[in-house]
Amino acid sequence: MRVLFTTTALSGAALFAAVSAQAQTVISTAVTNPVATSGQDLKISSTGSVKPTSGTAVTMNSNNSVENDGDIAIRGASDAIGILANPNTNGTITNSGSIVIDEDYTQKDDDNDGDLDGLFALGNNRFGIRVSGPHTGNVINSGDILVEGNQSAGIALDGPLTGSLNSSGKVEVLGNDSVGIRTGSVSGNIAITSGSISVQGANAVGLMVGGDVGGALTLQGAITSTGYRYPQAPTDPSKLDADDLLQGGSAVVVGGNVAGGILLDVRPANTDEDDTDEDNDGIADAQEGNGSLTSYGAAPALAIGSATRDIAIGEVGSTGYGLVLKGNVSGIGVYDGVSATAISIGSPGHAVDIAGGASISGAVAANAVKADATAVHVRSGATVPTVEVDGLVRASTSGSDTATAQAILIGAGADVTSIRNKGIIEAVAGDGGTFAAIVDRSGSVRQIVNKGSISAGTAIDVSANTTGVTIRQSAGATGKPAPSITGSILLGSGNDFLDIRTGKINGTIDFGGGSDRFNLGGNYSGHLLNSGGTAVTLGAGSVLGVTNTGTVNLNSLTSNGGAIGVVIGDNSNTLYNVAGTASFGAGSSVVVNLQKVGSAAGSYTIVDAGTLVGGSNLGTSIDLPFLFNSSLTSSEANGTVTLDIDRKSAAELGLNASEATAIDAILAAADNDQPIASVFLGVEDSEKLKANLQQLLPEHAGGTFETATRGIRLATRFLADPNLQLADMGRFSVWLQQVGWARTKSIGSTSGYKLSGWGVSGGAELAVGKLGSAGLSLAYHAGRDNRGENDLGSNEFEAGAYWRGGTGPLRGYVRGGVGRVSFDQTRRFVATVDGDVITREADGDWKGTVYSAGAGVTYDARFGRMSARPLLALDHYKLTEKGFAESGGGEAFDLIVDGRSSHETSATATLSLGYELLSLDHRETWMRIELEAGRREIISGELGPTTVRFADGTPFTLVAEKRTSGWLAGLRAIGGSSAMTAAAELNTEQQQGDSALGGRFSIQLPF
Repeated sequence: MRVLFTTTALSGAALFAAVSAQAQTVISTAVTNPVATSGQDLKISSTGSVKPTSGTAVTMNSNNSVENDGDIAIRGASDAIGILANPNTNGTITNSGSIVIDEDYTQKDDDNDGDLDGLFALGNNRFGIRVSGPHTGNVINSGDILVEGNQSAGIALDGPLTGSLNSSGKVEVLGNDSVGIRTGSVSGNIAITSGSISVQGANAVGLMVGGDVGGALTLQGAITSTGYRYPQAPTDPSKLDADDLLQGGSAVVVGGNVAGGILLDVRPANTDEDDTDEDNDGIADAQEGNGSLTSYGAAPALAIGSATRDIAIGEVGSTGYGLVLKGNVSGIGVYDGVSATAISIGSPGHAVDIAGGASISGAVAANAVKADATAVHVRSGATVPTVEVDGLVRASTSGSDTATAQAILIGAGADVTSIRNKGIIEAVAGDGGTFAAIVDRSGSVRQIVNKGSISAGTAIDVSANTTGVTIRQSAGATGKPAPSITGSILLGSGNDFLDIRTGKINGTIDFGGGSDRFNLGGNYSGHLLNSGGTAVTLGAGSVLGVTNTGTVNLNSLTSNGGAIGVVIGDNSNTLYNVAGTASFGAGSSVVVNLQKVGSAAGSYTIVDAGTLVGGSNLGTSIDLPFLFNSSLTSSEANGTVTLDIDRKSAAELGLNASEATAIDAILAAADNDQPIASVFLGVEDSEKLKANLQQLLPEHAGGTFETATRGIRLATRFLADPNLQLADMGRFSVWLQQVGWARTKSIGSTSGYKLSGWGVSGGAELAVGKLGSAGLSLAYHAGRDNRGENDLGSNEFEAGAYWRGGTGPLRGYVRGGVGRVSFDQTRRFVATVDGDVITREADGDWKGTVYSAGAGVTYDARFGRMSARPLLALDHYKLTEKGFAESGGGEAFDLIVDGRSSHETSATATLSLGYELLSLDHRETWMRIELEAGRREIISGELGPTTVRFADGTPFTLVAEKRTSGWLAGLRAIGGSSAMTAAAELNTEQQQGDSALGGRFSIQLPF
């Protein structure tokens, strides 16, 4: 072999004349003139390059090989070719280096709108590698090929190739009507073993197989096509121009026969570190890629079919399928209104026959916005015997209520016999669009087997079938999730067989007429339509969860230990109208689904059969919500089964008086709010039921009365304090006092509350001679009830007048007052149903007026530093509250509450034992500690009944528990001088079985 060190000064003729006798020419430096084989193998080494200004850089014009390890480039010339094989040549073409056929052109923003404008390329007819006619020899590319030009190609085999094509490098083409790799007939294999092909331009195609392939078509690299300037949509697509939104071609087009089938392959898993070729395909696993086909635009990512001829795709190895997809295929519309298709099989007017069908273990997905999306489309004239899915097939669309998403679409005139799913077939459509997982418009599908998941609005549509379809669902491999079909199943007019051996079916089944069979070994939930000719057989443990609230016509019904579902609606219920025999074996049962909770009680005929067998087997097996009791009666003479439902009594439910009073109205109102109704239908025990009922009750246990009066009672104790009467000494005085309280009440027979509050009051008094002193007072009290999730606040302003006086150790007082109270309430409902949190919130506010009057007398007996001070007092309180209507919670939660009036009269007797710490003369500095104990006895009174209703519902009245008398105790410190007095007190009072806490601090100053 002779190696030439060429220079740019040598002409091509002189160069090859000098080496005509040699077997190979090696170019290892820069050459700027075109070169040719001319009887010699030609190699461009890694240090060499051929870069003419136009024309063809390297020409194979003899039966020799061309190998490029260096650089080949032509810039700015149309009709330029990197490597050209003339017709009828023989030799291998290999590129492991770089071939760049481009131009000095940069897209610009001509209209200043923020995006680029103009063509992708200006020149045309540019090629990286071109075989211009019949050629013998392999074409191998492991390097980089970049072509910028319209009507151009990275690799173009424009004549029959006797040999194989292999590309593991990078091919990139920019320009309209261009192709990444284009072939005619190829006698061997076409393999894209790794690397990538990417094309950008109107009608640009990644890989176009235009002729017959004698071997296999193997795709194991990333192939991408688009006509968009921006394949990823910008934030504001409205600014884009028409030249930014051109439609490209497909990533791969197969337009000829492929004897060895089409394989979209992936690198095998590395399970044996010592085996470098675990899939035994002759290619080191480390050099293999993961096949992916992506079309950004309306063109299918993979299109199989010819507009001019029928084609056939042979089997891939021994797989049994002509199309094997282990990698990913994606059709992405990207922009609004652009449809998307991942795979299209078939071409109008010509047949496509795929041996055995298609196997999909990778992911096939189509996604569109405001347009149709189809993942797999088998078109008219295409024969694909079986479609097997062990991966993902998904179609999705959004943004339009007229768009359609279809995962597998079999068009009219296509022929698909069987669909087998072990993976996921699903369709999604947001904004009200139509979505279907499997649609057969040809009527050719005869069997669908599901061991995975099929999910869409319409799961399976075989309504075009007239000869009968078998749909079978059975368990998948060990460890796999249970199989399921979610969405409608639409059958045709033939005699169909729905064989559900396990798993779940959720959705309407339209049997479409015919003599059908429905065998159920799993769980079904949905409507049955056109089922009059259907024979239903239920296996042990299965559930026929029919959701029809009306007549379900069947030919026969046989339960071998299964359950029939019955829905009780507003004015109708599920009725199985069986023309023939309804037979119920041992273990058969009824599952009742109540749509309404308030009107559920009644008697319902649920089976009406020509012949009834084993009706008594249903008698003791009824699944109902906790709220209800039920029973079944069967009449074999009449062929009927009747379900009687009664709501449990208050005692059976464990309700207290208020809950028992309100439950009818609450459940009736709940029917106006399905989520709240579902809460009560899902209650499993008494405690949960009671908790939910309590949330729907208004305040009625006396909390507002206690809040409105507690502060006044605490503040009034100031008048009974010893020696605070500075005005008795002929002086004017003012005083200030702060009070605070807290108390709780358990639910008991009504409801509970949890109160807290504080207040401030002040006043002035003046001595009126021997009659004592008279005074006026103003007070503000703020209270809060934080019962459960609720929040009830009150603000009260009160004005009062009083007299107090006495002689010696005997003292007395009389007072009266009137106050205005504002109540502000937020009532909340919180519950959980099947993991979903149900919440409602209602607001209400109302006014009230509180009246108070009281009198008391004390006697302060002293024994040195000790004292004993008995107290007798009489109090009366009245609270009137106006009615109000809540808002914000809906018909099942908002309450309309009538006004009410409460009053109470009580007598209090206590004894305070004191000890003087300082001077015994209260005109000097003194201080006394007192311990008080006694009892408050309620003489008369009642808490006003609370009458409420839900919207237009029936009013009901809740009666509070009577307030109870109780013991009380307190600890007090009081002292002062002629200049002031002060007192501090903590006390507790027994009431309703709980203890109420209170405290106050007061100070009085003379002027």
